[in-house]
Amino acid sequence: MTWREIASLLDRPAVAYELSGKAGSRATLFVVRYDRPLAGLGNAPPGKPPWATGGRAAAAWQDAGVLYVLVVE
Repeated sequence: MTWREIASLLDRPAVAYELSGKAGSRATLFVVRYDRPLAGLGNAPPGKPPWATGGRAAAAWQDAGVLYVLVVE
């Protein structure tokens, strides 16, 4: 696992965690402090990614003022 700082995500500093799995699968978890509730997001990762296209899937959730976005390739 590696990580990198992102200068601006939703006009706030963020961190991206790069993850790799078996068979060459890759994922990035973006983490940013975001106090405003976003409609339609739960406070835990969904059991199944709600968005998928072009060989990628994404999910987002928000908990305790932190927004998480997971993108899996």
